[in-house]
Amino acid sequence: MSLSVQALLIWAYFLVALPLWVVFEIKQTRPGARSAWRPGAVWGTRAFALLGVAWAAWAMTVGASDFWHDVVEQFGDHYPALLRGYRTTIILTLVTFLLAMLLGGVIAILRTSEFWILKFTSGAYVE
Repeated sequence: MSLSVQALLIWAYFLVALPLWVVFEIKQTRPGARSAWRPGAVWGTRAFALLGVAWAAWAMTVGASDFWHDVVEQFGDHYPALLRGYRTTIILTLVTFLLAMLLGGVIAILRTSEFWILKFTSGAYVE
């Protein structure tokens, strides 16, 4: 399995550049004596992290123009089915939200019950 140069750069960015930036940010906020090179290193890692974000933004917009053209074309071809799927998703979300609120309310009432078996059962369910 061979990795492309772009894939290696992405892995290096996430496994080296971003953790290094976090380390320098943490060390910058700690109290105590600071090395003379630390502010430059912090700004260097910030710039490198920002460069990665700019590269990702470019890749998702200008670099992927063919991809977005295909997405718009597919949406235009299949929008009735997509809208039915959106409607189903919204209905399922609302129904599950209502059921969760009802079940949560019932369990909350049972947790304050005087009967130990109801309190124990609802506590066991919650825990």
